[in-house]
Amino acid sequence: MKLIYKFAMVAAAVAALTLVSCGDKNKGGKEEEEYAPLEKPVNTAVAAKVVLSETVTLDSRPGRKLKSLEFTETDRAIITEDVESGPSAPAQGYAAPGDSQTEVTVTTYTFSAGTYHIPGFGNVTLKSASVTIVEEGKTEADAQEPAAEVTKTAETSGQPQVNNSLYRAWKIVETTIEANGPKVEVEMTFKHGDLDKIAAWLKDQGVKIPEQIKGYNVKTVQFTKAGSFIVEFTQAPAFSGDFSLVGEEFSYDLQVEGNSIINAHADGTVKVDDPKCYVKIVGEVKNGSEKWTTGLYLTLVDADAN
Repeated sequence: MKLIYKFAMVAAAVAALTLVSCGDKNKGGKEEEEYAPLEKPVNTAVAAKVVLSETVTLDSRPGRKLKSLEFTETDRAIITEDVESGPSAPAQGYAAPGDSQTEVTVTTYTFSAGTYHIPGFGNVTLKSASVTIVEEGKTEADAQEPAAEVTKTAETSGQPQVNNSLYRAWKIVETTIEANGPKVEVEMTFKHGDLDKIAAWLKDQGVKIPEQIKGYNVKTVQFTKAGSFIVEFTQAPAFSGDFSLVGEEFSYDLQVEGNSIINAHADGTVKVDDPKCYVKIVGEVKNGSEKWTTGLYLTLVDADAN
């Protein structure tokens, strides 16, 4: 399958490739460690996504406008906001301070008596076409009730091809990357998803890697029944995008507003083989007049059980 990755430079391919999902056969080789079998995520029954239809600001989060909230099948809350300044992430290439950009925060939540509680954020109650938000430290009298598109994913069918087992947080246990281009034919397998190490190795092999991807060490890759994938890093803001799945074939879109380095659309295959999830993505990367054929193979396991 020929895939075209639309990046400004090769580093975008490396970053986006390491960000995404699970595919066909592990190219890395031997199985050396046993992993816990997949179990139903703890919050499957209350998972939901809220896309706000009007502007919401919170006193505890100055300079930010809330865009959406997602409560995943695990215990993660995904907060997406427009931010009026550049991020504090170690990566460069974002919008200049003063510009607006989207920032994604991954935190946790609990659910009780119909209310989602996000520590440090507040309480959220869902209605059919709106939500009630009570900011942390405030009372019901201060509640905001913006209109919103509310999707309770327990009420949707999801993707029976993967028996809903895909919808969880995964961690990368192995990454194999290939790059074939002008005077370069390389392949290497790495443990986990540390872009610093992968980028340094590619640079040593003659593949041009800019400084902007430093600091991106993947912590988890999350897929939700609502159609979101979220990539969480150890020391940088998370990325969020949309994915679709038909059988074992998926496509995803990743947009990082204000960042010309990491913006991508790609297609590939996904396969969950308990207790693992496998990725296979093969594509083409263009950098000016130069072109590389790339391959990425990921092996993932349940982040909460291993």
